[in-house]
Amino acid sequence: MPANDLRVVQLGSMARSGETLFLRTFSVHPQVQVVHDLRVGNTAAETALFKLLRIWPANRMPRVEVERLLGPALKASATHLLLKQGVFHPRHAWRGVSLVRNPYAMFVSLWTYDAGKHANDQQHLRNWRTLRLPRLLAWCDAMDPVLSRQLAAMSDPLEQFLLFYAMRAQQLKASGRPLLHYEDLVNQTLPTLRSACQGLGLTPHDDLLRAHQFYARGEAGHGGMDLGSPIRPGSDWQPYPGLPTAPFDALVRQLGLQRYIGLYEAAAQAA
Repeated sequence: MPANDLRVVQLGSMARSGETLFLRTFSVHPQVQVVHDLRVGNTAAETALFKLLRIWPANRMPRVEVERLLGPALKASATHLLLKQGVFHPRHAWRGVSLVRNPYAMFVSLWTYDAGKHANDQQHLRNWRTLRLPRLLAWCDAMDPVLSRQLAAMSDPLEQFLLFYAMRAQQLKASGRPLLHYEDLVNQTLPTLRSACQGLGLTPHDDLLRAHQFYARGEAGHGGMDLGSPIRPGSDWQPYPGLPTAPFDALVRQLGLQRYIGLYEAAAQAA
């Protein structure tokens, strides 16, 4: 790779799977320039670079092209552009890693994100139909228009989510990129970060473990994350009233996501 080129590496992901946590962590790596969706609002320059990278034909970009858009915001030490790839197909064989999360936890997060966990079922349903579903359809339009039409014809939110998750998880597995799990990122942080560095073609760096110290406490990140909050261990299982586990168990078995097979039975037995 020419010395004046930046390598384009991507995070293949889904909404509410820990994307912002991952980007925040790697944003402090001296070799990494995070492209977009780290903070609540993207700058005009970040948006322009993201749009350009969506159609860029190669997995490297001349530094002069990035400097033209980002100016002094581009790190002098940066060698990698880290791009969240959740709603588009790149024009080239992409390099990077994929990030997935227990689909049960993802559905609960999507279901409650705008309405709040203590809203009633009707409020959650309105929230899904007015805010979540349009976004799912927009993502599917960009990734698989046929599936988008199937999803739009459904009326049950759980069925819609399961169809979307199956499509996206299959895409991520088929990419052949290293598959990371959100639960490992928060509970087995150091080995997971080492795996991520290997997949991204980066040298491990001590700052990754203290990335929160580079941000003010309460600084707002994309999706409502507190960028100044450290990585905290989390439970694989947080039951939600009335939400059946059987569809999620069938899904992870269908997809062969070994990290989650047996999770739902074990949680049910412990309850």
